[in-house]
Amino acid sequence: HSKDIIGRDDGAAGPRPDDWWPEKAAVADDAPEVRFRVILASGASHVDVVGRQGETVEDVCKRQGLVEGACDGNCQCSTCHVFIPDPADRDRLGMPASVEDFELDMLELAANYDDDPDASRLSCQITLTTALDGLTVRLPRRTINYMDHIPLE
Repeated sequence: HSKDIIGRDDGAAGPRPDDWWPEKAAVADDAPEVRFRVILASGASHVDVVGRQGETVEDVCKRQGLVEGACDGNCQCSTCHVFIPDPADRDRLGMPASVEDFELDMLELAANYDDDPDASRLSCQITLTTALDGLTVRLPRRTINYMDHIPLE
């Protein structure tokens, strides 16, 4: 099945291929707030942020300038890599079972993945729900944007 769309990301018009990522649903302005903490890479400080149910952790962190998110949340890079330091938060996220193979493929490319593979997630794959209120994520020391090395000529 293909969905007709006016313009595709590749610049062409016509049907959207079935294997493309589904479009993100709009998040209502009155969706419940979800608060979470982002520990900066040094561990010495943190930022408390507020998102809305239905947004991803990446959406909120990008808005705050905390992650790059080079692929715009399509699980095609590792620039939104975060650690989930608290085992209770990992349980709330259903880790490790909730980490799908396509996410793991990208995580393995993350610069600091080997620091704590069991706590690693891509923030674009964590959708906020009220059950995640109080979640804590920690930023890695560095990220690598492999998208910068793709020749587009």
